[in-house]
Amino acid sequence: MKRSPGTKKITSQSFRFFCNFALPSVSSTTVVVSAASAGLPIPATTSQSVPVASASAQLPGVRFHFTQEQTAMADALEIPVALRRTGNALKLQEHYTRYLALLEAEKKFKKMQKDGTWPGGLRLPVGRDIPNLFIGKSTWHDFWTKTFPHVAEYPEMVKWLSDEEECMETEELFGVKLKAYHFAELLAWVQNGGSLVKPKKGAAKDASAATSSTSKKASTSKKPAGSAKKVATSKSGSSKRKYSLNLFGLLGALVLSYYLDGLAGNLSFLAYMIALTGLSSQLALLLWMTFLIPHVLASPQSAPFPDISFQDFSDFIINNFGEKISLPTVFMMLLSMTNNTELLSLNFKQNPGPKATSWIKCLARAIIEQLGDNDAETLFSEHELSMFKNATARESNVSSLAVKLGGFSHLLGLYPYNNKQKFTGTLKHISHSSIQPALLICPNSSVCLTAGCGRCFLKQNTQTRHIPRVTLIKGTEVFKNVQLLSGYCNNCETIYYADHERTASTVNTEAMQLYLNSALYIKICQKLWVDRKFSSSVMNGIYHLHASTSGWGNYFNDTYGNDCITLSRRQVWAAFMQESIRQASEISGVDFVTRDVSSIEEVTEEAFAALGNGGLIQPAKGHACAECSQPYRATSDVVLNPNNDPSTSAQNTVQMRNVTMRVIDGMVNGTKHCAADGCIGDLLNYRGGALCRVHEHEFGDRCRVRDCTETLVRPTKACAAHQSVWNKYLLDHSAASLAGSKRMLNRQQENPEWNPRSEREVQPHDQPAPEPKKLKHFFGPATFYCVETICCPCGVVEAWAKFAKSESESNILAFMKKVYPTKESRPDYICIDKACKVLKHMAAQGHWDEWSETTRLIVDTFHYEKHWKEDVLCRKWCNPAPTDGSAPNLVIKAIASDGSTYDKRAFNTQACEQLNAWLGGFESVLKRMTPQNYNWFIHTMLSYHTRKVIARQAKKAAKVMQEEEGDDTEDDEAE
Repeated sequence: MKRSPGTKKITSQSFRFFCNFALPSVSSTTVVVSAASAGLPIPATTSQSVPVASASAQLPGVRFHFTQEQTAMADALEIPVALRRTGNALKLQEHYTRYLALLEAEKKFKKMQKDGTWPGGLRLPVGRDIPNLFIGKSTWHDFWTKTFPHVAEYPEMVKWLSDEEECMETEELFGVKLKAYHFAELLAWVQNGGSLVKPKKGAAKDASAATSSTSKKASTSKKPAGSAKKVATSKSGSSKRKYSLNLFGLLGALVLSYYLDGLAGNLSFLAYMIALTGLSSQLALLLWMTFLIPHVLASPQSAPFPDISFQDFSDFIINNFGEKISLPTVFMMLLSMTNNTELLSLNFKQNPGPKATSWIKCLARAIIEQLGDNDAETLFSEHELSMFKNATARESNVSSLAVKLGGFSHLLGLYPYNNKQKFTGTLKHISHSSIQPALLICPNSSVCLTAGCGRCFLKQNTQTRHIPRVTLIKGTEVFKNVQLLSGYCNNCETIYYADHERTASTVNTEAMQLYLNSALYIKICQKLWVDRKFSSSVMNGIYHLHASTSGWGNYFNDTYGNDCITLSRRQVWAAFMQESIRQASEISGVDFVTRDVSSIEEVTEEAFAALGNGGLIQPAKGHACAECSQPYRATSDVVLNPNNDPSTSAQNTVQMRNVTMRVIDGMVNGTKHCAADGCIGDLLNYRGGALCRVHEHEFGDRCRVRDCTETLVRPTKACAAHQSVWNKYLLDHSAASLAGSKRMLNRQQENPEWNPRSEREVQPHDQPAPEPKKLKHFFGPATFYCVETICCPCGVVEAWAKFAKSESESNILAFMKKVYPTKESRPDYICIDKACKVLKHMAAQGHWDEWSETTRLIVDTFHYEKHWKEDVLCRKWCNPAPTDGSAPNLVIKAIASDGSTYDKRAFNTQACEQLNAWLGGFESVLKRMTPQNYNWFIHTMLSYHTRKVIARQAKKAAKVMQEEEGDDTEDDEAE
């Protein structure tokens, strides 16, 4: 990218400083370092306050500026001004103080989010928003995340970083005396287990190896002299036998080579002679025989594209086809020839001459059918067309074109005979690699689209020598060394790429990326781009096959991959993310905008915050079909209700809206979160970790067993007294133990005599759930309890949410309030497996009067059979199919295929159960995801599923309408 005018040259020191402390965007709010605020200590400058590595590149007087949004976030989190990011060089102690402030800020944000006290007009911080208030991106990823979370397990280092008076001396703590201690030394100190001195390894092993080698040498030197003579004698005998075998092998090779055909015999004999010089006769003979095999099998699998001059090609087309033949027709005919070499071989083997056989007539007929009558006429001259009209033979045009195709095949060299008219074998497949197009990736727009720019032209943003070269996957084809071009607007400084636009930073805003929904190509890694057909196939494969990203990548690599391209799991996930973001943006009518420098993890979190809609599925908004919306019935079709008031018959003349139903249910399939009590924060480490960043620091080096205050024994997570508990945890979570658990789940009906099955007491559905048991330890992470969904009876998903601890009545009621905030938005019926419990909870909390005006809660048919028959409330108010006519809109009359009538439930109450059966196929994929990936994946799959169901319902409705129109037509004809 070109440097803007007036930009100063960056020195090596300033470049190192920039890498460690990234610049935020400029704002009118200046952050100035002042005295320490109360509550968080600022380390004093003492002899132990050692600068970090980047301190050598100090730039005095540097001050960075927050954007207005960053300043508002810092004020909302009450971050002291002295601890906010300034860009100045900091000492290790000052870095650690800011890290402690970061933990306090994250804890405060979680509390504010839970209590609903976050400022309404301020965006919720996601990804790296809060760390950006303290430090730059490079320092955060390269140093803070790799050192400070692990320092908590070393109390002496915590004291030193906190600059306490009782801390150890610097040299004693690090174990090595240095002039300065940088982040690199701190990282090495943590990785070595609390010291910069690396333990010596293999000293004893080296000594034993030296001893064994010395003994071997001694034993070798002690061999008797007679044994040496025997060895010499055996060597001379073997050389004589080798000479005789080589002689016989040579004669055999000469005889066989004599009978072999020409070049093959000469080359094989030459290989044999070369092998004799360095190999034994047996190996040389084997090499000679294997050399003969590739002579037959190593022929190329495809032939090159026909290499003829354009003049010859043009003359043949002009002399043999009509004057109005078009370029597409010529290309179609040419590719039809090069893609049907087997058929040409069959044709010419049957008749090498110009006469057309039935083989090539089939090809001619196929070309005519594909072109259509109008375009097919351009294959013939006016004279030929007039002859066809007067011809008595059938398909005279096909025979004429077949003869022309035979001549065309001769011109292209697609003829299986040599000059001596000897058949050379079936024609090989023709390779089309030589006619592949030269592709370039460039912006879609040719003018600047920024308001006020006047749609000015875009100039190329990169100099020729700096144009990046990338790999492009288009469908299943791989193109290497593709040029990546970008455009630049001189007026607004916006940079246009093929998949996004980058706006320039201003005084109050950062540089941002605007994702283009109309992009033809999208970037999935630094040097790899794909087209939308490829990214769509990723989504389709994951949806229909329940495939993981690694599984889909392995499928592509095994099917279409080669030595030049191998897809990784992260690249497939990036393709899924980029495609799903654009589809969600297009449906929502919102352009997705993110910071210019964002990792895929941050993009995922920001995408869910911007497009997730709080769990509401956008395609389901306003959906109505025949399965989830029924005409209102004032009286029952099944039974005449004696309780009906005759005066209500006048209400039938009033137009009532259709009756609707929604089904609510949950599926136990959640991701991991912090194991600390009451915390659902993200894990610090998803590969073996159990706590979030805040609780990992609070536990420090303390034993992870509940209520234990002893120091843990590294590398375990338990103290000396609880090592047995730790070992049992490792055993229970080992591969062998998990295999046994899997067997128990897969074979639940087994009841061996040596391990009889015990019947587990099932918690009654209508009874209050017991209090969840507290964890005995915090060795492993906790799991979100379930995913709760709201579905229409037709299968359309309306909303979803995660329940952290349980599927309680209060959580269900809060979910219902979130999805249906107004009376007008509420359905007439809500079907829940525990509707009677939710009804009791609503009555106890005083919410039933509000909901009873619009909605009735019922139990789904499957769980209703398991509810207590003595429960009068459930039987009277939550019955999904009452037969007494009290709910005329739940049970209707239907006509069977034989014309008889039968009672039928008006709505499908098992819609969520059916959805859970499909969603359960992703269980093995979901349980390994981070919460950010989990949220976006669930939301994307449910949205994609909803669009599929809506499309299926539309096809079904169109088919019904077509059948009804057909019946009406038949009735009219009968009249």
